[in-house]
Amino acid sequence: MLKKKYALLLSVLVLIAAIITAWFLMFRFLPESHQKQAYRIENFEKYSEDFSAILALVQTFYPNNGNLAHTRILLGYEKDYSYIGLSDDYRIVELTPKEHQSLKTIANAFRNQTGSMTVIDVDPGRVTFLSEWRTYSIVYTYDDKAPAFLCQDGEAAKISVEKIKPHWYHVFDMS
Repeated sequence: MLKKKYALLLSVLVLIAAIITAWFLMFRFLPESHQKQAYRIENFEKYSEDFSAILALVQTFYPNNGNLAHTRILLGYEKDYSYIGLSDDYRIVELTPKEHQSLKTIANAFRNQTGSMTVIDVDPGRVTFLSEWRTYSIVYTYDDKAPAFLCQDGEAAKISVEKIKPHWYHVFDMS
């Protein structure tokens, strides 16, 4: 009887050790791109019109962003209206009902474990729709070249980039 208990205990310990070993090996040798890309906005086409509408709005304030220094647009959401705060001149701009709906749709697409979308960054050659916790973004590039950074030029974060369609990219923080 005692031998059976030891044999059962040994079997359970071997099974636990095998599970732990398999888990370790899976995360040790699985490509990084599969380890951290836990969230992305799936079916970008569903939101494409809304992203384009907000991109057009950003372009009305920053039409020639090729010479522009890094600028942050702060977003505010209310039940019936939205507004943006332009950080370079401290203006608050209330959005039209259509712009409000587009911004709200995009913000809802971002709501998950990466936080919601609270800022849009404008840099030379690109506009970044950034998640609250800076782990994921949707980036529009004017020259259709893959983005080289997640949030701000010169940051040390390691990134992974996936093209969605011409000019639009998923960008993931892999740090």
